[in-house]
Amino acid sequence: MPGQIAAWKVNLWVTGSGSFINIIAMTIMLPFLPHYLGSLGDYSEGETWLWSSLVYASTFITAALFAPLWGRLSDRYGCKVNLVRASVGMLICMTLMGLATSAWQMVLTRHAFMLG
Repeated sequence: MPGQIAAWKVNLWVTGSGSFINIIAMTIMLPFLPHYLGSLGDYSEGETWLWSSLVYASTFITAALFAPLWGRLSDRYGCKVNLVRASVGMLICMTLMGLATSAWQMVLTRHAFMLG
């Protein structure tokens, strides 16, 4: 059946597009993060930059620590289960990020983003 697209190609495009959109969504806010965190509380300029750094770094630190665990679980239970888990976790964490009312809540939700 030469006219049909192989299922793996469709899956590749869907997951690749989803990852691309997620990366864009999580990084496009970075230039505005200090201003946004400053609006969440009465922080000095130094505190705002410190909180911005913590919010930004928490995602990558958690990703580095938990990547082996998610890889092992994916090998054991399959990639589809891991993808669904990650998608649901991202939905919850992104919703909570939008509802955050302080800088420490942003750190926790960005940190939990990689645990989800």
